[in-house]
This record gives sequence, C-alpha cells and structure tokens, in this order.
Amino acid sequence: MRLYLKISLIVFLLLLSTSLVSADDDDRESDGDEIAEKMGTVAIVATVIGAAYVLLRRIFIGSKMYLDKEEHKEILKQIKFVYQKLRYPLLLVHYLTMIIATIAAAIHGYFLLADDLFVTIFGTISVLAMVILSISGIFIWRKFNPIWKYRESRTVLRYVHRQWLFSGIFIAGLLLHFAVE
Repeated sequence: MRLYLKISLIVFLLLLSTSLVSADDDDRESDGDEIAEKMGTVAIVATVIGAAYVLLRRIFIGSKMYLDKEEHKEILKQIKFVYQKLRYPLLLVHYLTMIIATIAAAIHGYFLLADDLFVTIFGTISVLAMVILSISGIFIWRKFNPIWKYRESRTVLRYVHRQWLFSGIFIAGLLLHFAVE
C-alpha cells in the first residue's frame, strides 16, 4: 500500500515540476496567470489519471451486464482477473489524484477569478462539483465514525459519490469553461 502512495506522490511531483519548469516567461502577464495555468494543467492531468479507476469499474460492471455469460465466458473471466488485480492500486491512485485535482482546480480558480465572468462561473461550478465528489469520496474512504455508523448516511454518501449527476455537472462545467475561454 505504501508503495502505491509513494509512486503516486512521485508522479504528482514530477508532473508539477515539469509543468513549472517548462513555462516560458516571455509572454506571461503576471505570476498569478502562470500559476493558474500550471494548476489548471495539474488538475486536468490528475483528473484523467484518477478517472482510470472509474473506467476500469465501468468496464467490469458493463461486461457483466451486457456480455452473455455462456458465449463470452473466457472474456468475462479475463476482465474479472484484470479488475481484481488492478482494483486496489487504481483505487489508491484514484483517491490521491482526485484530491490533488480538486486542490489544484481550486488554486487555478483562485488566481483566475477576475479574468472573465463566464469562465469564472463555469469553472466555479466545476470546482464545486469536484469538492462535493471529493468530500463524499473521502467520507466513504475513511469511514468517519459519526457519519459512517448510520446506514442511511452511508447510503446517501455512496449515492452522492457514485451517481452521475455531479460527475455530469463537473464535466459540463469543465467543457463550458474551456469553450468560453
């Protein structure tokens, strides 16, 4: 477990350091814009990396639902094997990268608040959806006792985190944030 945490931290630091070093300072208006751009890049990269777990889980669930058990027995067996081997490492990467993505997106938004109204609105909507997903995910991951001991609370947390509404709001807000920019 600690190995995956160390590897994830090293990957994040490498991404951050390469994005900080590779910027050219000639056409930047201020350090705030430069930091905002780099944090936006870190947020996008971390989100894409963290989405690997969601994709793996969707493939596993979808294959069980849509593939015929008799006809595709070998494929289902291989998918299950890959899922069982990669689930825990990718889940740890998912935890870390999504928290990093949320923090980086909030920093990105903080430095870009005054630039353009619509970019700010759509970016804020995306960050709020990320915060809701991250907080519910952290509560599920760490199983906080005051909340976790009640079954209804666990059900609500899982529903909020795993349903597609906030993920859809996040993706739509992000796409509009890019389109308006």
